Amino acid sequence: MGEYVIGVDVGTTATKGMLVSQSGEIVRTASRTYELIKPDSVRTEQRAQDWWQTLVEVVRECTRDLDLSKRDQAVALSVSTQGGSMVPVDAHGNPLSNAIVWLDRRGQAQREHMLSLHDDEFFYRKTGFHLGTGLNLVAIAWIRDNDTELFQRTHKFLSTQDYLNLHLTGTPAIDYTNAAMTQLMDVVSGEWDEALMEAVGVGQERLAPIFEAGAFVGTLTNTAAEQLGLSTSVRVYNGAHDQYCAAVGSGTFELGDLMLSTGTAWVILGVFDGPVYDAEAGVAPRRHVVKGLWGSLASLPTAGLSMEWFRHGLALRVETGQGADVESYADIDRQAATRMEKAERVLVYPYLRGSSFPSRSGDVKACIVGLGLEHDRYDIALATMECVAFEARRLVERFQQLGCRRSVRVLGGAARSDLWAGIIAHVMGGRVIRLKQADAACMGAAIIAGSESGVFSSYQHGYSQMSPGDVVMELDPEKVEHYELKYQRYLEGIPAIHRFYERN
Repeated sequence: MGEYVIGVDVGTTATKGMLVSQSGEIVRTASRTYELIKPDSVRTEQRAQDWWQTLVEVVRECTRDLDLSKRDQAVALSVSTQGGSMVPVDAHGNPLSNAIVWLDRRGQAQREHMLSLHDDEFFYRKTGFHLGTGLNLVAIAWIRDNDTELFQRTHKFLSTQDYLNLHLTGTPAIDYTNAAMTQLMDVVSGEWDEALMEAVGVGQERLAPIFEAGAFVGTLTNTAAEQLGLSTSVRVYNGAHDQYCAAVGSGTFELGDLMLSTGTAWVILGVFDGPVYDAEAGVAPRRHVVKGLWGSLASLPTAGLSMEWFRHGLALRVETGQGADVESYADIDRQAATRMEKAERVLVYPYLRGSSFPSRSGDVKACIVGLGLEHDRYDIALATMECVAFEARRLVERFQQLGCRRSVRVLGGAARSDLWAGIIAHVMGGRVIRLKQADAACMGAAIIAGSESGVFSSYQHGYSQMSPGDVVMELDPEKVEHYELKYQRYLEGIPAIHRFYERN
């Protein structure tokens, strides 16, 4: 009959689920989307109830083909989550308002007040992050200052992970990787920090208990088991922030490993033996899921968004059986793949929301350089992919200087594109491993559940059982040379663009 484990990934706009057998076979997957609520230009919210409801729906979908006896063989579950989103709840775990999502920017005044209490270096060294406007610390301060009644009524301020663990088991457990993103935890000690809690006016009793990733949280409550269609014997193990679950799902869990996750934002995560700080690059240290190791990550916030912008702003409208639609990424790739030589002098500086490492500026705007009458939208598409890869190379090289290996494990949207994956490999010029599994965070949650429950003997064993055969990208020396020259030209233009916007 065999045993099964369930991994769930509750992200910013969608929940994905995965049922996995003890042999590592992915038996069934499911996904559900939910909306971001944007009441105005600065607020971004969600219904926390949607996190739970979509989790219920994907678990039921994943297990729908199991008969009753086999349902009892679903032995463990773990959840990967978005980080930094916060919902105030009552004593029964019911939301008292919409959740404030990590993308929210309403708390600028509260951020400035926090910086009058402690400088940004204090927050970076204490929490691993520069002080943000949308993470839990500032979000709670905004409620305190703008909705006193809600602040006083709130029993606990929960993140996505602890809210879901509460509804699964009755225990609102959070792990180190998600607790770090609240900016209320001392990243080194792994404990809620008195100075940070004092700054926002809450005590430890109003926050979730911190468990290690992989720790046993509890079995399903009667209510949760009934809603999920599972047994109350199912064991729930603490998951982690989605990028750290993706690290487990991509095999990025040995000292020196380096992962490039390519979604709407691109995230670089390196594995170290202790906390690694680099304020200039915005490197954020956190404990890894694998005990004894640390991860540090940095992001390119609009990297993948650059191609989304191109597709919706510049791509063709095409007729389909259901009416007009935007040209597909696959069709864009087919056209752009022929333009490498033609677009040789075209450069796209993808600064749609300002530039990032190492020349960080919120004033700089995106630029297209080198266009001639001979060029069209597909030259711009190719140059966008190339120059986003150039930005990633700059961060990857910084991580390599900090001690990571030269090889890079690439996953996510760009890894699904033969063209973009090839560009990344040739721009990096070293060993690039292309991950075939699209849902690495969901896969990582399943590996955590399987390893901690004994279905797999270790994270490494779980990964080897589930890995679909990742590919080391082959390099063409001529393309490596082509992109090295174009990369150097790209770097030469950055100071000029910054000077232009500083003057204007």
